[in-house]
Order: sequence, then C-alpha cells, then structure tokens
Amino acid sequence: MKAMNKIILNLFLILLFILSSLKFYQSYDNVLFNAFQKNIGNEIAVYPEVIEVHHMIEKLQIKDFNLNGNLLNGLPLQRIVEFVYPIRFNPLSKNLFLSNTIEDNDIALLPSGCNLIEEGSRVNLYECE
Repeated sequence: MKAMNKIILNLFLILLFILSSLKFYQSYDNVLFNAFQKNIGNEIAVYPEVIEVHHMIEKLQIKDFNLNGNLLNGLPLQRIVEFVYPIRFNPLSKNLFLSNTIEDNDIALLPSGCNLIEEGSRVNLYECE
C-alpha cells in the first residue's frame, strides 16, 4: 500500500510540474520546436543592438569594426565582440558603430570626416577616414 501511495504522489508531482511549465512552454515554444536550427534563439537571447551590428557586418562584409559611446559600456561591448566573432573589434578601424536610440544617441561623439553608410533602428554605421 505504501508503494502505491508513493507512485500516486510521484505522478501527482510530475503532473503538477508539467502544468506549471505550460506558461514557460508557451513563451518559448518557437525555440523548443526549432532548437536545432541555426541562430533560432538570437532574437530572444541577444540585445537588439548586437543583432543589428551583426546584420550590418554580414551584409556589408566588414572585416573589422570600431565602437563608441554607449556601445562601449561594458555588456554591449562584450556581447557584440562575442557575437560577431571572428570579425574583430579594432579601435583604429574606419568602420564605426554608434548608438542612435532616443535614450543613447551618440551622434555628438561622431568624429569629423565620417560618412553614414547604414542607418539602423538602434545603431548607425559610419565610415571614417
């Protein structure tokens, strides 16, 4: 009788766990169903600025890049450098990324002699001489 009670209790706990996980499951069902597809979780796990920089680097076949302003502050810098590897961060690069959001508009940090190459929703790419 004790063994039967343990089995029923275990089944109840498993059912409770499954039911409590449904909200998590509904939030991440796209990631769970497509877990083995390339880059499927990027939009969920990575800052939008990082994804935008990555798209610009891929689209324009950039070999190295420089960051300034808000993008240099700790975590954004680290995430960008990690995410776009093997493309390298180079402080002397002519390709400069600056934040262009309302909260972090870094246009005042733009050196003279720079031309806008691509404008994104969160990041701008400039070519500086």
